[in-house]
Formats: sequence, structure tokens, C-alpha cells
Amino acid sequence: MRCLFFAIALLGLSGPAEAVGRRGVAVSPPIGQENTASAGSAIFQRENVWQVEGLIILADAPEAELSTGDRLAFYIKSKKKIVACPNEYGGANCLIDRTPVNHIFTEKASGLGTGKIQLAKPVPYEVGHYVDTPGDKGTFRQQLSFLGVSGSTLRFSYREFVNDMARPAFTDEVTFTLSGTFPETITYKDVVIDVLGISNAGLRYVVKSTTLKYIEPPGAPAQ
Repeated sequence: MRCLFFAIALLGLSGPAEAVGRRGVAVSPPIGQENTASAGSAIFQRENVWQVEGLIILADAPEAELSTGDRLAFYIKSKKKIVACPNEYGGANCLIDRTPVNHIFTEKASGLGTGKIQLAKPVPYEVGHYVDTPGDKGTFRQQLSFLGVSGSTLRFSYREFVNDMARPAFTDEVTFTLSGTFPETITYKDVVIDVLGISNAGLRYVVKSTTLKYIEPPGAPAQ
């Protein structure tokens, strides 16, 4: 972060550049989508994510070794210019927009801190949002897996992961007895699932609803 702050300060802006984002939750598969799961596969996952706001370039910028679609998540904006970089280290890959209302980069940092280089072609960009992992904020994931069926009984396992490590004390195996008439609704914790049928291909189902609530990773420092 210090490198980017130093480079941007020399380019005439002040304050450290931060990736602008907010905490969020991602679920898989999407709610309302019909799916088929074979025995041993996950039927539902919910995990913490970091929803990042970034500048997405819409053309190649070879001088900065950037391509169409690359994201510049670290940037500082003033009334007169925007300096945006693909990472917190800044340097020669930072792009500069002298007229922010137009959303077009026309220069790049020289890599020496004080200089700028004119781009051969203007590079348009847009403000976009994308999902990233929480990183140092800690990860937390809940997973429900289909283990199989015996007669009219469905077997599932529930597991929790913190920073991709399973929490043994929060592993559970659960069963549900079906009435034999489909669709049939089952609920575990706050996940509501419509079972549409069972076949040799596996469990056919739809995740009907769940709570999209960010859960603080166990053991994470207080915010």
C-alpha cells in the first residue's frame, strides 16, 4: 500500500488508495434453479465474499500490460483526475484519466513516480462490481452434501469451513424420510429445498430459499 500511496502522491493526488468493497454472501447453486446431484456431491453452498467496486477497462492498454476486461480495483479520484491501478503496489501499470466524466484513460504512470506517458490509444473504462474472496477478512463457508438414498430416506451431511479448514465440531449427518409424493419440501437450518424426484442420475431438486446473511468468521477479530 505504501508504494501505491507514494506513486499517487507524486502524481498529484493524496490519500491511500483502497479497494472499494463491502461484505456479501454468495450461494451455489442459484436460488430457484433446478439441479441434479449425484451421491457424494454438494447440493448447496453459502460463503462469505467481498463485493468489490472497480474500474473495468474496455480496450487493451499494452503500455501498461493490461487487456480488455482487466479490473483496476485500487484507485483514487479527484475532480480533475483518476489514477487507477490493478494492485496496491501501483507503479508503471497505473492508468490516468484527466477528464473523469468521460471515463477514458489517456496516460499511464512512467514507473519513476513523477512522470506520465501518453497512451497510443485512449482506453475507455466503466465502473463495475465483481466478487472476490474476503482475503484477510477471513473466509466462512457452509456446505450441504447429498450422501445417497436408502428406501425412502435421504441422507445428507452438513459441514462448515473457516479459511478452507473444516470445523469437526460443526459436522453433522442428517436424514429425511420422504412421503413418496413429489415435489416434497425439506428444511435444514435456514435452507429450504424442494425435492423434485430421485432417479439413477441422483437427486433432482431446487433450492427454494435461504438467508443471505453475512456470518462473521469464527475467531475473526471484532470489526
